[in-house]
Amino acid sequence: SDEIAVLYAGRLVEAGPAPRVLRSPRHPYTKALIATHLDLETPLGGRLPEIPGGLPRPGAAPPGCPYAPRCPHAMPSCTVMPSWTGAVGDGAACWLLNP
Repeated sequence: SDEIAVLYAGRLVEAGPAPRVLRSPRHPYTKALIATHLDLETPLGGRLPEIPGGLPRPGAAPPGCPYAPRCPHAMPSCTVMPSWTGAVGDGAACWLLNP
């Protein structure tokens, strides 16, 4: 894929060219997804990487950033959905990028 769009609970949280998103993710959820990546060097039988917490029920996402309840960087401003930072096809919606 040339482009990647990352959705969380039905909302676009990051998008951009695949090499940039995979090498330099901007949104905490994208970073967490990439951290769960396994490769052929990963020992068998160990605990798999996971993202703590769970998805909100459909239609029951919290106000603001839907990832905030699981995000290690959540702050009070996360109760309001952040605006998109970056270009239309290459950016993210996160208060860490848009203080």
